[in-house]
Amino acid sequence: MGQRKRKKPIRGSSSSEIEEVMAASANSGDDSMCTELKNSLDCLRQVVSKGFVELHTDLDKLRFEFKTEIGAVKLSIKDIEKSLTYTQSEVQDLKGHFETETKEHSKEVHSLNNKIADLEDRLKQEVENNIALEQYTRRKTYALITSKRRNKKSAKG
Repeated sequence: MGQRKRKKPIRGSSSSEIEEVMAASANSGDDSMCTELKNSLDCLRQVVSKGFVELHTDLDKLRFEFKTEIGAVKLSIKDIEKSLTYTQSEVQDLKGHFETETKEHSKEVHSLNNKIADLEDRLKQEVENNIALEQYTRRKTYALITSKRRNKKSAKG
């Protein structure tokens, strides 16, 4: 019937070249070369398989480490969130306490300012009273001295 067409191997493709070499050695009857090539391929497969097994093992270890570390990070985040919530409630409590004390202190300061104003008014009044009293005393003393002088002059005179 019809002959099969042989595909041209793609350059740079190792599997095509290997097939070509195997076909050529089979045609030439060189079984030892074919056996060597098969042995080399088997060895290569074993090395690649072993490498993939090691790679999968390393990836599993890495995946486990990541899971462990991610779990630890999640726990740390939860602890931080709890701490943050507690801290925020404490801050709110302290803020309320501070506002209350500030209002109380403000009232006390206002009360003290009123007392100071009253005391200043009383001091001013007392100073005025003192000045009036000193003037009264001077007038009386002056009148007394003047009256003694008159008495002396009239007694001498």
